[in-house]
Amino acid sequence: FDTNETMNDDIDEMNQIITENQQKLLHNDLSLFNAGNNAIKINSDLIRNENDAQKRMSLIQLKKRGNKTPSVDKKNDGDDNDLISRSRTMPLTKPMSVWGRSLKLEENNVMNVEWKFVDDNNDEHCIKLIHYQIKGSPNKKTKRIVSINNVDKFSSNKSNKTKFKFDLHSRKSDKKQVTIIINITYDSKKSKFTYPFLINNKSYPEAFREWQSANKY
Repeated sequence: FDTNETMNDDIDEMNQIITENQQKLLHNDLSLFNAGNNAIKINSDLIRNENDAQKRMSLIQLKKRGNKTPSVDKKNDGDDNDLISRSRTMPLTKPMSVWGRSLKLEENNVMNVEWKFVDDNNDEHCIKLIHYQIKGSPNKKTKRIVSINNVDKFSSNKSNKTKFKFDLHSRKSDKKQVTIIINITYDSKKSKFTYPFLINNKSYPEAFREWQSANKY
């Protein structure tokens, strides 16, 4: 029995096993390295694609914004500032929620006008006028409705009334009286209606400026 030969065989076999294991480990490390590189590449591609998509969306939104132009119906603007000029006289802050005038002409030539304001008693009000316009016959009796704080104060389907005057508080009230006047006027040369609105005999923009100054807006 040759002990040295057997031990040498064992050593050779062990060396072979170690070499094979080292090769397997090296192969596994390379596989993991390649997998990591592939994962990094995939993530990079995803991030790049996402950034490209975001850039495309931003460009589309910018183009849409650039193509939008504010529409102003010059035929229906009033004597006390249309929607665009109103934004110049009234700041885009808290007052816009309690002050502001809007005009909307429906397809059937029904004009809807709304005024919001705060009176000297610090009470908020919303006045609405509905007027069926007939420009060819401005004096013809048509639909006219005036509501104050969602309560109809005047309503008629056949009226040619052009001036509406209301007191907002009862005489028995301790509050300061507030009187509003709504006028419907027609300019035959310009072929358009306007709607002057007065608060205690002051024009709407003037009343707003006084309130703005008193409240430091």
